[in-house]
Parts: sequence; C-alpha cells; structure tokens
Amino acid sequence: MGWANAKDRGEIDRQHPTQKPVKVMEWCIEMTGGIILDPFMGSGTTGVAALKLGRKFIGIEIDEKYFDIAVDRISKEANQLKMDFEDIPEWLKENRSKK
Repeated sequence: MGWANAKDRGEIDRQHPTQKPVKVMEWCIEMTGGIILDPFMGSGTTGVAALKLGRKFIGIEIDEKYFDIAVDRISKEANQLKMDFEDIPEWLKENRSKK
C-alpha cells in the first residue's frame, strides 16, 4: 500500500508520473545535512519538503512543463510558510531571530 496507489485513494494530487509524497521526501532530507540538490526536480516535491524543514534547496529540471509546476508548488509553500510566520506573535518572532 505504497504511494503508487495514493492517487487512487485520493491522498495526493499527482502532477508527475514518479511524484513522491512530501512526507517521504522530508524523511529522506532529515537523513542528510547541508544544501539539498535535486538534479531531476520533476514537480518539486523535494523542494517543498526542504522548505518545510527549513533547508536550502537547489532544483534542476529540463522539462519546462514540470519546471513550471515545481516553481508554482514551491512558491505556494514558501508563501504559506511566510503566512504562518506572520501569524506568530511579535514577541516570539523577536526571540526567534536572536538565536
């Protein structure tokens, strides 16, 4: 019951033939250090996972269609994280930035 059948179960909106769940890529990223490089970015799942974990990310994609999808997904995640951060009380933001 892996992610291959996830679309049939309505769990993900698959935008690429080999798209993985973000949680799987988060797990992979947590096993590494440094900047995340994805030379076959596809629909950008690794980039989304990297952002969620606060990691730097470099993505490369030759297919313009998938590149555009990845940019859209990663941008939406970045905007969501920014909105989430804006909801944090001002005193907490100040304490976080001092660390």
